[in-house]
Amino acid sequence: MPLDDVHSILEEITSNAMEPDYRNHRPRRVAISTRHRVIAATGLVVVAFLVTSTIQMGVKNRARQTEVVQATKIGLIDQIQRADDRRGSLFIEVSAMSVAIDLLQRRNLQLSTQGVELAKKIDNALTYSGDRAVVGEGVVIRLDAKSEKNPVLDVDLQAITNGLWGAGAEAISISSIRLNALSAIRHAGDAVLVDYRPVTSPYEIAVVGDSLRIRAELKNGELGRLLVALKRDYGISASITPKRSVSIAGHSSTSLRYASRVSA
Repeated sequence: MPLDDVHSILEEITSNAMEPDYRNHRPRRVAISTRHRVIAATGLVVVAFLVTSTIQMGVKNRARQTEVVQATKIGLIDQIQRADDRRGSLFIEVSAMSVAIDLLQRRNLQLSTQGVELAKKIDNALTYSGDRAVVGEGVVIRLDAKSEKNPVLDVDLQAITNGLWGAGAEAISISSIRLNALSAIRHAGDAVLVDYRPVTSPYEIAVVGDSLRIRAELKNGELGRLLVALKRDYGISASITPKRSVSIAGHSSTSLRYASRVSA
């Protein structure tokens, strides 16, 4: 073979080392790979946009729900306040009407001897039932919780009032709410309810009765030991003030449950 032909073959092998099919196929692979990368990048952008939009919609919905809940809460508080104001107005109206009825009843009963005797019985019954206002000697107890972690509980007020009844109290009120045989002292959440009306610290317990006997019980009796324990264990202070004249209003919500005919 001539030397020039050998050189031509060597140059061809050196300059074109790849097979013709492989050389033709390579640009196509590069083109496909680039297109895939563009599609993948576009897909990521779309997914990111969808995720961002979903998060933004969630935030907007949460903010809207919060606004709706807040508006509903404000509306309910306003309704409760207006209802409580209305209840207070009705309570004053009922009290005034009760006083007027009592005066008319007393006036009519004074017209006969039998009526006078009946008026005395009614007075005693209304006094013991708690409907009649009373004024007399007694004491005023002031309970004050110094810490919100250890408040005065409903069971504390129950124990104290039961001890006062046992010491001979004739009439008791808690924060101006008169107690009777049907009165309930309960709790609702953090609030203490007396006859379903909320009362807050400090609690003022007014008592009409034998002042000396009640003070002795508060000092040396079971009730006195209870007050000492409340002070020692929970920091609840109790101040006791004896008074010559304690005024306790009547209970205006007592309803008639039993009645019998009285012979003429």
